[in-house]
Amino acid sequence: MKINKLNKQTIKYGFLNGSFFAIGMALFDYFGQNDFNIWKFIFNLVFFGLFMSLIFRPNSRNKLNKENSITVNKKTEMENHTENKKRNANNA
Repeated sequence: MKINKLNKQTIKYGFLNGSFFAIGMALFDYFGQNDFNIWKFIFNLVFFGLFMSLIFRPNSRNKLNKENSITVNKKTEMENHTENKKRNANNA
């Protein structure tokens, strides 16, 4: 199964943000003299990560579209340049 670049970035971003938030909340509970609750940790990781990945996805999609359009433009410029060279060589 192949996952495209946008989905990979979205999942990675959501997992990292969810992990940092869940660890921060666990440390906050620990220093507040509360016990570590694994279900609260998992809830924070999943739902905060999901929320942040949904927020991040449009920005990432726009960035990837810009990168793809730039590479397509560079390819067409290079193709045009090589075609012009071939024409000039044939005319000479």
